[in-house]
Amino acid sequence: MEEPPPAELMSPVEQDVLARSYAYLQKVVGVIAVALPFGVALGDWLLDGQALRGSISAYYYGRTGGYFVGSLCALAVFFLSYDYRPRPGHKIDNALSNVMSAAMIAVALLPTPSQGADAVGAPRLVGYAHKLSAAVVFGLLAVFSLYHFTKTAGEVTADMSWQRRLLRVFRNDPQHSTATGNKIKRNKVFRFCGWTIVACMVMIAVSDLFHLELVFWLESVAVLAFGFSWLVKGGALFADQS
Repeated sequence: MEEPPPAELMSPVEQDVLARSYAYLQKVVGVIAVALPFGVALGDWLLDGQALRGSISAYYYGRTGGYFVGSLCALAVFFLSYDYRPRPGHKIDNALSNVMSAAMIAVALLPTPSQGADAVGAPRLVGYAHKLSAAVVFGLLAVFSLYHFTKTAGEVTADMSWQRRLLRVFRNDPQHSTATGNKIKRNKVFRFCGWTIVACMVMIAVSDLFHLELVFWLESVAVLAFGFSWLVKGGALFADQS
């Protein structure tokens, strides 16, 4: 079987099919993410009358543990396939999606300790690996929303300094950005979602430090922001009219 041609050699019709496939994939990622906190919590409550657990990861030990692991593994597969046919100008996106895939698998298969802060030995080490992997996942999700999703197709980058590239996470650069109409609206959503994830990461660390027991809620907000961002990226909202 012949290999499909590189994206830059595809016909306009083939490129449109590829773009639609990526958009569909982004919507699927968003739906799985948005459903995750509701699915694990409601499922555990309906099946066992279980009150809210301390974190989304703690549902690994409940009746909805399979749903938790399955959702993360499905997301990991999607991120791994996200760059099956690398697109021009997206090498960094492709590399980060691979790292995110590996980190999501680690979050799913290296569970948070059932003993919590009292864990010792191997469970404690696995718990540290779980937290580190989760931090990588949330951090990269914020990077995608703030930096990569806010790019525009006609953006001039050849003469851009790293400072101007970084400016994208705060606002559109009128000298280099071609964002108009709905793209401007989408960028506002991406920045709101990205900074929400960052804020939740900081607050999770504070909650852990002071034992505030807010981790489940903060993780849920971060996951919902991630899912909403990917739904918008996939064209569920503020899509350009073709």
